[in-house]
Amino acid sequence: MQADLTHAAIAVNLDACIQCTRCVRACRDEQANDVIGLASRGQHAKIVFDMDDPMGASTCVACGECVAGLSHGRADAGARGRAVRADKSVKSLCPYCGVGCQLTYHVKKDSILLR
Repeated sequence: MQADLTHAAIAVNLDACIQCTRCVRACRDEQANDVIGLASRGQHAKIVFDMDDPMGASTCVACGECVAGLSHGRADAGARGRAVRADKSVKSLCPYCGVGCQLTYHVKKDSILLR
């Protein structure tokens, strides 16, 4: 399966998915968006967006709660599981909507490791 790059803010690679449903619960329970779901049963179960649409065609509002749910507690995780320490952490506000959610960017050599 190829990565879904149809969304402007979030890339989805379901080949790496272990179906823990943390993204589903974050979308449904924390944000009440209910965009992400689990379709089928057993070995055919898979994460879907709306009615199995590409993420870019779904009703996703790019709140980032699904990504935050997956990366919670992994601020020091880098590529291929190696520990990567950030040079600095920068507090900011999400520019997406007018709510003003607080973000912390972990930065190393002017690159964002994790939001």
